[in-house]
Amino acid sequence: MNSILKILILFIFAQILGLFTGYILFDDYTRNPYVSGFYIESGFENSFFDIFLLFIFILIGTALMIIFLKHYRGEVFFILFEFFLISVPSSIIFYSFSRLFSPYLESMAIGIFFGILLAGLRFKFNFLKNICAVFASAGIGAVFGISFSPLFVLLFLIVLAIYDYISVFKTKHMVFLAKEIINRNIALTVSSEEIIGGKPKRSDLGTGDIIAPIMLSVSLLPVNIYASVFVVAGAFVSVFLMFYLLRDKKIVIPALPIILAGMMIFLFLGYIFGIIIF
Repeated sequence: MNSILKILILFIFAQILGLFTGYILFDDYTRNPYVSGFYIESGFENSFFDIFLLFIFILIGTALMIIFLKHYRGEVFFILFEFFLISVPSSIIFYSFSRLFSPYLESMAIGIFFGILLAGLRFKFNFLKNICAVFASAGIGAVFGISFSPLFVLLFLIVLAIYDYISVFKTKHMVFLAKEIINRNIALTVSSEEIIGGKPKRSDLGTGDIIAPIMLSVSLLPVNIYASVFVVAGAFVSVFLMFYLLRDKKIVIPALPIILAGMMIFLFLGYIFGIIIF
């Protein structure tokens, strides 16, 4: 399968999963007391302090990850990290599907069981890496999307897009992080490989770039479902153009600013043509 096509399929699959999960969680919130535990709460009610707080958490997490990648020579930490990264958010995805035919408690048990099972199988079958990354991205994006307002998510993504640009082109620490993640084959990217000119060409898209559109589209579900669709469409077109234009180049670029621009352009177009009404 063409490398770009495979990435696009995985990307859109994650968006659909995230939207479905977000819809179920929003619907369950008023009826299932356990669902409230999925929400991210800081006590500041979507204030600017929340943006600062989340950004600081990301900086700390990135710094710790770089330290471990540079100085830790073992495998246990990365195995446990990846297991947690996959099992927790994917259990939310499985919970959402099981809610179609099972009560709350049974659905939670099913979700936890299959989340742990998927994370465990990841280390047995390497081909599950992309699926695990997709499920993890969809679960995380849905949780962030139901936790914050669309305006908050948009402002947060703008901050992250600026940070993405700086971390790739200025400090370049994200380039180091991306290369290490790819070399260790950690489920923090979706990847595809094909032979071009007799040489293998690998393409990767970070889970953060998949999570961002899910966050915004899910947060818009209670406001306007067409806005959610336009966000996904804008992100999809942006990812396609990015990979198509850079298909022959072996470089690391900050994808989030491009994806965010696409989402905002499509939201604006939807509003201009009267399809999206806030």
